[in-house]
Amino acid sequence: IQKWINERNREIRQRSLISQQKTSLVDLLKTSHILIEEGYDTWQEVVQAACLPLIRDHDIEDRYIRATSQIIEEHGAFMGLAPGMMLLHAKPTDGVNQLCLSLMVLRKPVIFRDSEIGPVDIVAVLGAVDNHSHLTALFQLYSLVQNHNFMADLRTSLSPADILRTVWRWLPNVRQYHPPESE
Repeated sequence: IQKWINERNREIRQRSLISQQKTSLVDLLKTSHILIEEGYDTWQEVVQAACLPLIRDHDIEDRYIRATSQIIEEHGAFMGLAPGMMLLHAKPTDGVNQLCLSLMVLRKPVIFRDSEIGPVDIVAVLGAVDNHSHLTALFQLYSLVQNHNFMADLRTSLSPADILRTVWRWLPNVRQYHPPESE
């Protein structure tokens, strides 16, 4: 009985922690993690460039680039969020030191291996530390990129500060994410 009680208490504490963790997109996205680049010749160069701000700040380790690239090599570029936008990620154990996000806008799109979304000109890199703390920010990002006007604003932004202001301007239009209740 004591074992059952301890397990239930642990589940209740975990559910409480999950509901308290509401890391927003604006909490994660820093101007130093936003890039506007002309373009690259290969998707491998894009992966590396998009990860560099997070590596520079020690949010992720170099091996995260290899893990992300390996996922694309093995499974194709299945991580499309919207036409022209790719979300790159790997497992928390692949070198994530803290929850983080970078965003890169490319003036010249690149084709990712086996991509079903066509040429990619917006790339986000998500470094998640667990299975839940990033969900609010991911939900917000996904909701934003479904809006064609938001995407047009991103694509015409002239600086990282412009991109951040665009996110702030559009974010109030996104409905709130509520984690599912687990039993």
